[in-house]
Amino acid sequence: MGSEWFVLAWDSETQTADIYSYATAGLMISLKIGSNKAKVFAGISGIMDERTMFDAQIARRKEIGPMKTKNAAFVLLAICAVLSLSYCADNKDNAQKSDGGADISPEVGEPADQIGDGLPDVSFDGYKFRVLTREGGGSGCGRHLPEIAVEEEIGEILHDSVYRRNQKVSERFDIEIIPVPVDEYGSGGEGALTNKLKRDVLAGDDTFDVAVGHMTLMSGLATDGVLYNWYDMPNIDFDKPWWVKDATESLAVKGKSFFALGDFTYTYYDYVYNFFFNKRLARDYGLEDPYQLVMEGKWTIDKLHSMTKDIYRDLNGNDTKDFGDLYGYGATSYSMINSYYWAFGGKIAVLDKDGGIQLMINNAKTADIIQKLHEISFDSPGSFVSSNKTPSGDVAWPGVPITMFVNDQAVFAQSRLLDCFVDLRNFAGDYGILPQPMYDEAQEKYMTMADGHTPIMGIPKSASDPTRTGTILEALCAESYRVTIPAYYEIALKVKYSQDEVSSAMIDKIRDGIVYDFGFMYDGFVGLGFIVSELLSDEKTDFASKYESLERRALKYYENVIKAYDEY
Repeated sequence: MGSEWFVLAWDSETQTADIYSYATAGLMISLKIGSNKAKVFAGISGIMDERTMFDAQIARRKEIGPMKTKNAAFVLLAICAVLSLSYCADNKDNAQKSDGGADISPEVGEPADQIGDGLPDVSFDGYKFRVLTREGGGSGCGRHLPEIAVEEEIGEILHDSVYRRNQKVSERFDIEIIPVPVDEYGSGGEGALTNKLKRDVLAGDDTFDVAVGHMTLMSGLATDGVLYNWYDMPNIDFDKPWWVKDATESLAVKGKSFFALGDFTYTYYDYVYNFFFNKRLARDYGLEDPYQLVMEGKWTIDKLHSMTKDIYRDLNGNDTKDFGDLYGYGATSYSMINSYYWAFGGKIAVLDKDGGIQLMINNAKTADIIQKLHEISFDSPGSFVSSNKTPSGDVAWPGVPITMFVNDQAVFAQSRLLDCFVDLRNFAGDYGILPQPMYDEAQEKYMTMADGHTPIMGIPKSASDPTRTGTILEALCAESYRVTIPAYYEIALKVKYSQDEVSSAMIDKIRDGIVYDFGFMYDGFVGLGFIVSELLSDEKTDFASKYESLERRALKYYENVIKAYDEY
């Protein structure tokens, strides 16, 4: 076993021990091992190094007490069983958690490492596989480069899972994975990557094999004739679980797509919108339990408004509502407030059975949504909704809500899951994670969307060897599904950066409610995907006139997207 180690967590309510493997970054097995009255934790290691920091964080989160002799006997039996299973399985995962967070034993379901990718046994003779990607870190978005490649293991579970993923794929096919970074916060701005992609392909320059870029900006390339159809790519199988099925289907036009979303670019979870709440402040103001509201289907926009509208304190004593005060609710008037449209069940556009575009946004509900959002954002004393016009000192306006939250200046903050890894990782307070509120209690489920910054992949039309590209990308997505996604979702997000077990269940609700919309994914900053935020950033509510001013241009653009696929 060498320096291999395991983490074991005991739950007295279910009488179940969950054993995690560091090497595979996932749940290996769940065992019923007898009666106990306390949660216990055990780690075994051939060497003690800084990896045990992760053990300690789990132990603190679960408030684990001292392990009694009797408990240790049960733990030893469980560990012995795991060691035997691990030995027989060549140290591979024996189980994963299901979508609902329930444990799956080796006898139930199909473990991730047993889902074959069906790829050929082939060597690419040391080929340098180049990934055009973003670097830079505005508003906490600087995690693009580490999702593609890292230089070495450092004892941090997510980071190391990327290293191991790349190492395995590289050794399997004799390749080297090379990031080609473009600074999206330099002089070229967020459009730097897509501008380079288009320029290089049109010039015939062979500078990269796949591009991973900003979804909204990448989609604007659909009409430029520079991208390859993923459905023509050999060895790509969109029926496999390492491709995001809903996104793949929303991106497809008449059986073709220039874009794909898969587990290789695992940070697509980063840009999913959610809520955080400050537990101490919620108690201090005597608020209803947000977790209970979610579970009872009562967490709605009206409930959020009623809970927060009267929470305001002039902390800096200047008799002015500003960035230095305390509020019930914090958000931004651009992408955050825009995300409510999908949280409330909206769609911008869909394709009909003949592949034609149908605009869906022009209705009375959209107008009502904008009125509700204007009321809670600008007519409520307990809300602080920032924009590029809001003075906030040295803090960039998109980061205002989460900055106020970590400074104990907001009871609720609308944000993205990214902030679990960035702003909240060193937050000393006690917080919970929530889905976006529903439109009303009649809504069937909690929903959300992925921001336009989400990474999607595009392959240059000039690809010199589609078979090689398809093989490598399928392998990277498959290995990410086995190793990196469990490290990110099940361990880092739901354990390391969550403070309670209910937050873990909330994260599942958030994930299960992600909506992918053709009209937004192909917006290209030309469609109708930002009409809600454009109105509310100007503190306006006249949806009818705004829609009328944009409809013709947007419809023409969407029709040109479909035409580009027809002509491919």
